[in-house]
Amino acid sequence: MAARASRSTRGNRAGSARSSAYDGQAYALRRIDCQQVLPSPELLNQAEEVVEAWSSLANHPNLVALSTAFISSELDGSPALFFAHNYHPGAVTVTKAHLSPSVTASGLTVTQQVPEETIWSILLQLTAALRVVHSAGLALRPAGLHPSKVLLTGCGRVRAGCVGVLDVLSGDLHAEFEDLSFLHRQDLTALGQLLLTLSCFGLSTLPSLEVASTHRSHDLLRVTASLLASSAGGGLASWRQLAGVLADRSLMEMEATMAVGDALVDELSKECENGRLMRLMVKLDQIHNRTEEDMDPSWSETGDRHLLSLFRTFVFHQSSEEGGPQLDWGHVVETLNKLDAGVSEQILLMSADEQSMVVVSYADIRTCLDSAYAELRAKAAPANKGGVAGPALRPVAKGRQ
Repeated sequence: MAARASRSTRGNRAGSARSSAYDGQAYALRRIDCQQVLPSPELLNQAEEVVEAWSSLANHPNLVALSTAFISSELDGSPALFFAHNYHPGAVTVTKAHLSPSVTASGLTVTQQVPEETIWSILLQLTAALRVVHSAGLALRPAGLHPSKVLLTGCGRVRAGCVGVLDVLSGDLHAEFEDLSFLHRQDLTALGQLLLTLSCFGLSTLPSLEVASTHRSHDLLRVTASLLASSAGGGLASWRQLAGVLADRSLMEMEATMAVGDALVDELSKECENGRLMRLMVKLDQIHNRTEEDMDPSWSETGDRHLLSLFRTFVFHQSSEEGGPQLDWGHVVETLNKLDAGVSEQILLMSADEQSMVVVSYADIRTCLDSAYAELRAKAAPANKGGVAGPALRPVAKGRQ
């Protein structure tokens, strides 16, 4: 896929977010300075080869997917190489989120230490990224694990943010096994350096294990030291060894992730409940007071429709004992839920002038609603023929609470 930028939506230091003229999706563009790296057909071919190599990892949750690479002169008239990565709105770098002083409401600059649980979470998620990257015969490279290149994209998600770019600039995508093994060790050391930087922020301007040892746990220091020694041939030699060391922490991270998933499902279920009530309100309002020329003007106030009109008043037009409007949202939600379920509970419906009263069950009202709406849809079908009809609003099965 070629993703030529068509309009700017947002910019930052590393690049900008643009909408593709081909698929309409937003992408984060990274422009390579044409004065430092001259664009050429050979460079573009190499970049396209890198995009293909990373394509199998596009859906990994801890990587910012590389979509395409292209040469363009649209920004300032000078041709330059661009990389298009998936765009994550609201993403911030680790540098901005955790390694920058914050300003209080009173204007004071405060440096806060990074919580150790946050450091463990970053380590575990980047380890997951290293697992798939190294297994695919690729590498993130030390610069790709710099705090300015690691992104936080919401809900605690950590992603390596510039995959593929360094492969093109270094020109060694197809490294020999020995070289690839060394690149993997370099990744581990870069990860250790990231941990050390996070551990020492707010304690010293020069990160070191000695400084970190005053405030961090022994387990974190041991893992960090093993990672730092990797590129020199010691410490941890692969992501598998690192994963083994992090087994206990991985289970804790999985538990936290499942808890977040449960919370999101709960919120989604609430939205589903809101959708059920919304369908009922749409049906009631589309039936109430219909005045089309080809229909009986009194259609919505006769037969079963009159019962629905009384029920609508019962739901939305309650009055207090003093005669004022009663805005009880709980009453609205409760009655609509009972209507949706079609319960057998009976209620007294009364017209506004108190001249007509009827005792009826929610199940009877639901039957009237379905019948009236089906009749309305039947009348609307000829008018919509040849055009785009509205969505069918299917009732929820009776008995569902």
